[in-house]
Amino acid sequence: MTFRSALLAATLLAGPATAQEALYGALPPRDSAYLRFVNTLPAEATAQVDTRPAQALGTAQAQRIGPYTVVEAVEGRQVRLTAQSGGRSVELTLPIRSGSFQTVLLQRGPDGAPMLHAWTDNAEFNQLRARLSFYNATTDCPAAGLALASNNSAVMRDVAPGSGSVRSVNPVNAVVNATCEGRPPLPVTLEGLEAGNMYSIWMMPGQGGPQAFLAKDVVTPWRRPPGG
Repeated sequence: MTFRSALLAATLLAGPATAQEALYGALPPRDSAYLRFVNTLPAEATAQVDTRPAQALGTAQAQRIGPYTVVEAVEGRQVRLTAQSGGRSVELTLPIRSGSFQTVLLQRGPDGAPMLHAWTDNAEFNQLRARLSFYNATTDCPAAGLALASNNSAVMRDVAPGSGSVRSVNPVNAVVNATCEGRPPLPVTLEGLEAGNMYSIWMMPGQGGPQAFLAKDVVTPWRRPPGG
């Protein structure tokens, strides 16, 4: 599912949409939201929403970013999130607004145990362009940025730890640098971007220092339960 259709589905949670369902697939219940886990830990991890099956997250770049999945019946309750890594576990409960997109980081806490940090993603979207997010998933870069490698023009500025910034971009090939003051820039190649899809650049801890990479964001379609 593309971000465009997922965003449309989220927008339509407030009312009936039989024709839209025929075009984009079954719509989740109106009090649902989208949530994904991202692993910034140096080891493999598992993460879980409420009592759903646990999701495995690896350490290769493509394995760190989980898909957005639908969480149902979020209004008026605390959603329970749990994660495990290296034999240690953590739990977080939080309120989630229906129709929203949530990203939850698995991070290393001060004592080495995993910790969870959640924020609500900006869902602005231009269907004629690509949606590009930049996430500062480190704990020690107070103002990360993104700049064009060709002329150092700023693309995004002052992204605090555990947060992200988003903008629409033309789907062209380019090289950008993820930056943190006092550290060498981390080049990331933007290629294969398509209008109507969403992508994210992640700056997160790595062996020997921060790493930065591009990921195509994925939304898992909601499946209507049998007989639903």
